[in-house]
Amino acid sequence: MARRKAVPVVDVELVKKKVRVPTFEEETRVLAKDSADILGYRVMQTLVSVKRPLAQALRRLHIRAFTPESVKEYQDQKRKEQQAKVARNVWVTWQSIHIGDYQKQIPEFVLRKAIQIKEEVPKVQFVVEELNEKAIDPDPFLWAITANERFCIEVWNEPAFEDKVLNGLIETVNLGSVEDV
Repeated sequence: MARRKAVPVVDVELVKKKVRVPTFEEETRVLAKDSADILGYRVMQTLVSVKRPLAQALRRLHIRAFTPESVKEYQDQKRKEQQAKVARNVWVTWQSIHIGDYQKQIPEFVLRKAIQIKEEVPKVQFVVEELNEKAIDPDPFLWAITANERFCIEVWNEPAFEDKVLNGLIETVNLGSVEDV
């Protein structure tokens, strides 16, 4: 029987940042409108007029979201680690489950945060993304999603990580020129 190749464990850090809410100067708004009205070019107007209720709510609630890059890197590494622990003919993949269909326990701190967001943005949907049933540790993430916004707002089953978040040890970045709502 062939031995499975060990996957080196790399400590990938999830990073939370303040959510950006882009603002546009009046001059840019006028240019976007004129470009659409006069030239028929609507891309700029679409970008300027997109509503971002979820981003604005997260800013008001002082909820930082995980950066998409750090989530992808972390999830890629976790999937590889879990894949190395199962049989070759078994595939470990990430799956998304609507929170209403999720059948496992969700920690209270995650539920409280989801309720806060839902009260601010009634149209938001929540999805739990976790490794499938083939994985030994599903490592769930909670995503908040609207028609044009998607933010990873929580992760659990990682006690050391949760401790780092609560103690302010996870790197955060001040994004500067964003509208403080």
